[in-house]
Amino acid sequence: LVNSPYADMYDVIVPDAESQTPEQLLAVLKSYKALVVAGDYPDRRWETTLEKYEQAGGKVVRVDAAMLGDAVKTGNGRGISQGEVRYPKLEAALKELQSDYFPFEVAGDCSYGLSVADDHMWLFVFNNDGVTKFADAPEELDASKTTDVTVTLRPGRGSLRKVTELLSGKDVAVTDGTSFGCRLGPGDLAVFEIN
Repeated sequence: LVNSPYADMYDVIVPDAESQTPEQLLAVLKSYKALVVAGDYPDRRWETTLEKYEQAGGKVVRVDAAMLGDAVKTGNGRGISQGEVRYPKLEAALKELQSDYFPFEVAGDCSYGLSVADDHMWLFVFNNDGVTKFADAPEELDASKTTDVTVTLRPGRGSLRKVTELLSGKDVAVTDGTSFGCRLGPGDLAVFEIN
């Protein structure tokens, strides 16, 4: 688990599973507003189903060699002598999807996701940073990894009437009907019910 600027909001679909017909696959695809297609599939017959999904209004983002061709290496971490690798075209595509389909902008070093019901939403926010835990040693917390998180409703999405943090049961102050915040220590979790 790592903190990310992108919501933890995806399912994995196997398009070339032999146990489903093209019609069954299309029915599954249509339950999603967007698809990110990554990797090569030896059996390309499902491309016809994907075209039908797009014709019905679904959005498809293909992670291909062209999208990954602008890799930028930075820093000294995460790989043996490679540093961190970023893919600006892929990042831009994911930011666009999030802007189009995720109703909140979440700022702060955390991971987060959303569950939507008829009359409310539950937004979880989790700080995965600053926790070291091994089976043979006590957990260590690095307080310097505490993060301030701000959640802002995207323009045109209405207003926030009430926000309650479910684990504590406390109401959360909402600013201008559009935003609220919290502070998360290392390993902390907050779950907000939003009405």
